[in-house]
Amino acid sequence: MLERRHDYPELFEWAFGKRSEEELYDIGNDPACLRNLALVRDYDEERRRLRTRLMCILTEQKDPRALGVEDIFESYPRFGTMRPELGGFSKEGKYNPAYQPRSKSRSHRDAKKE
Repeated sequence: MLERRHDYPELFEWAFGKRSEEELYDIGNDPACLRNLALVRDYDEERRRLRTRLMCILTEQKDPRALGVEDIFESYPRFGTMRPELGGFSKEGKYNPAYQPRSKSRSHRDAKKE
């Protein structure tokens, strides 16, 4: 696909392009999910309704992304390929100290600020 990306730019974009923050598809009429209705003004009300419903469910489940502590996912040890050239913490199998609280009374955000 990479070698022929210029031959099939639309396919390449669908496979590797950046996604919108929100996606909404009419699977009955668009089973391949090629037309993102979240970008269509006529669907704004439905998109907002679904976003609110999702956030309520995520908040009930105490999902970190809904509670504003999504950076907790940066605190877990990584075991995949490490790429120090990208910057940031890159010690395989180690916890990132910037996200680890130093005492029970401090959050991982407090540790990160230091």
